[in-house]
Amino acid sequence: MKRFLVIFFLVVVFFALQTLYRAGQFKIINDDFKGSVTQLYTNVPGPEDMQVDQATNKLYIAGSERRMKPAVDNGIYVLGLDSISQPIKLATDYNGEFNPHGISLLRKDSLLYLFAVNHNNQGDFVES
Repeated sequence: MKRFLVIFFLVVVFFALQTLYRAGQFKIINDDFKGSVTQLYTNVPGPEDMQVDQATNKLYIAGSERRMKPAVDNGIYVLGLDSISQPIKLATDYNGEFNPHGISLLRKDSLLYLFAVNHNNQGDFVES
């Protein structure tokens, strides 16, 4: 019986260590960043997701500050990657609570479609 318990314990420890290893618990991450920070942006509330439009070299940012109610600065921001400037909030005619989470871009011919996942009090919706 004692031998069985020792073997059982060793098997449990083996699988626990193997699970931790595969999860990356023992992995060493080296900080090899060789660049420098050239600009710090602080006017986008709670950036959630970002998408680059390579045709226009612009970065679209979904910003939603979930901790503050009501959050008045939630929205989609655009940042030109050609020059150092602050992100600008896109104007919208959307009526209702807009808390963008994930965004996706689709370029078809010369048109750009921007889709956003909106988490609000009524539920979760995809807005375009």
